[in-house]
Amino acid sequence: MASDLAAIGAPFHRLCRGSAREGSGDSPDYHFNREVEDVVAVAEAIGEPVFLLGHSYGGLLSMEATLLTDRVSRLILYEADAPQALITAAIDEGIVLYEREG
Repeated sequence: MASDLAAIGAPFHRLCRGSAREGSGDSPDYHFNREVEDVVAVAEAIGEPVFLLGHSYGGLLSMEATLLTDRVSRLILYEADAPQALITAAIDEGIVLYEREG
C-alpha cells in the first residue's frame, strides 16, 4: 500500500504496534491508552487533516484516537472490533464512517 500511495504522491505514515516504545501488549508496562496516545501524537505531528486506517486491534486504537484529536478527517476500519458506543461517539464527532454488513 505504501508504494501505491507514494506513486501518486500521497504521504503515508505507518505505526507498528510496540516498536516506538519497545513493547507490545505482552509487556508489563503495556497500557492501551499509551498506544492511543502514540496514534494521536503522529496525527498531531503531521500538522494537517489525516485519513486514518486501522486494521483489527489498530482499528480500536484508531477509533479512540479520533476522540482525542481533531486531525482525523476520515477513518477507515478494516476488521476492527469496536464497541457500538465508540462507533457512535466517532460519528457524533463528525468522522465519516461506513459500516458494511457481513
